[in-house]
Amino acid sequence: MKNTALAFIFLSFANALNAQIIISRIEAKDITTTGFNVSWTNNQTATSYIRYGATPNLELGTIQAGNVQNPTVSISGGFPAQLYYVQAVAQVGSVIHQTDTLAFITASNSSGDIKIYFNRTVNTNFANSADNHAVQLTNAIDDTLVAYIGRAQHSIDLMIYNLDNSSSTADIAEALNQAFLNGIAVRVIYNEDTQNAGIAELNPNIPKVMSPVPQFPDGHGIMHNKILIIDAFSSNANRPIVWTGSTNFTVQQINTDPNNVIIIQDQSLAKAYTLEFEEMWGSNNLSPNLANSRFGPFKKDNTPHYFNIGGRKVECYFSPSDKVNARIIQAMNDATYDIHVNTMLITRTDIGNAMQAAHNRGVQLRVLVDSPSSTSIYSDIAFWLNWRLMNYAALPQSGTLHHKLMFVNAYGGIDPYVLTGSHNWSTSAETRNDENTLVIYDEDIVNQYLQEFMGRLGTLVSAEYFEPFAHVTVYPNPASNMIQVNLASGADVEEIRLVNSLGTVVQVINPQSGLQIINVALDNCESGVYFLQIQSAGVVHVEKFVLR
Repeated sequence: MKNTALAFIFLSFANALNAQIIISRIEAKDITTTGFNVSWTNNQTATSYIRYGATPNLELGTIQAGNVQNPTVSISGGFPAQLYYVQAVAQVGSVIHQTDTLAFITASNSSGDIKIYFNRTVNTNFANSADNHAVQLTNAIDDTLVAYIGRAQHSIDLMIYNLDNSSSTADIAEALNQAFLNGIAVRVIYNEDTQNAGIAELNPNIPKVMSPVPQFPDGHGIMHNKILIIDAFSSNANRPIVWTGSTNFTVQQINTDPNNVIIIQDQSLAKAYTLEFEEMWGSNNLSPNLANSRFGPFKKDNTPHYFNIGGRKVECYFSPSDKVNARIIQAMNDATYDIHVNTMLITRTDIGNAMQAAHNRGVQLRVLVDSPSSTSIYSDIAFWLNWRLMNYAALPQSGTLHHKLMFVNAYGGIDPYVLTGSHNWSTSAETRNDENTLVIYDEDIVNQYLQEFMGRLGTLVSAEYFEPFAHVTVYPNPASNMIQVNLASGADVEEIRLVNSLGTVVQVINPQSGLQIINVALDNCESGVYFLQIQSAGVVHVEKFVLR
């Protein structure tokens, strides 16, 4: 009887410790070079506090938030690019809910410069300013990569799914070998079951780790990252670089398949990516420790997710530990004006449901996928997306659409942001594969991804979609207090948006069906450059004019 009572007490205590009170992600906000605020949501008012430290031992003690439902705790007194470890705790009566220990990081003193490159045509007619044209690198992403490798002064960490090092591309393996011979600390992680001819060409003294053999459906998946980390721990905060995106280091991926690369100069982000690298490497030095290394579903959520990079909000997630699928769905839910999806495949029904919910509440959707054969929910979403779902492979285009990205509120709404990286919208990426995802809040960067999206649309949509805009004229240009839009084609225009040079929608016109000439009043507009976004048959046509 006594043992039974003790067992009951122990079980009750264990249940109390595991009871769910905290119901949201633990977020870092108002990030500076010396600290940040930690906030979360409880399901009810609870005594809330954090345990924290500069190490996972949480040696710096506790900070109280009070008896609240939405706690916020301030951490201060740190230094630039400093890692902190935090455990959030909420208590109601005898019930205690404590999270796992989570990583956060202060802002760095880096420049925060972000460069985005595309390997296929972009449509700069959709640029929100003359200074924000998207950049196409024609057959030159490999040359750019080699140039960055050549700039390294201390360290290079490479995580790559496929390095074929063909004679038709720049010699990436030789660039890594030369860096190694120059005394740079080079470490390489590569995928086990890919043609990786370039790995065999690396200096045998460069330490390498091959990912475990995939074990489907419940074990390891593929190591699908395309990441280069340079000089993460340099004493010069303007040295660290993170290179990522969707582009594998192969001829087809660099030159033909639509892809993107994003390069970020930020020490805090470089340190976060290094933590992910070393979780798979198994150590924090040049010698890998396979006994400690973790890949795929065996990894932990142990990297910072929230950053201040050059004044921008940026988030970073690694799969499968960080619940990226939920973040994709959150982006669908966040959208207040438009959603543009530009991705190789969609096999997750929950993502399809989130798209449908956004469509039902009036959010404008444009979804571009490689083909129905790679998108198992294609038929489920095609009937309600109609012309908004576009099939890349069904049209006379070269290559495989290889992006894994989405951006929201490009034409209006609040907080436009882009979600990009290596994470396919699949169950394998969510549960087994090693992937990375960036979320970047920046209107100009979103606009660059829009220019690439419209570049794909401009080459793959059949002419009938563009016929309504064959003879559009805007008069006068420059304008004074009114412009006249002459469609001269009988187009059934759904909506006209007047957008200023900052990308802000200042006026929305819903004309009567069949109108040939539409007058747009400009009385309340300031002088400057404007864009008319004319939407018909699922296509957005842009006309630029100047208001005196």
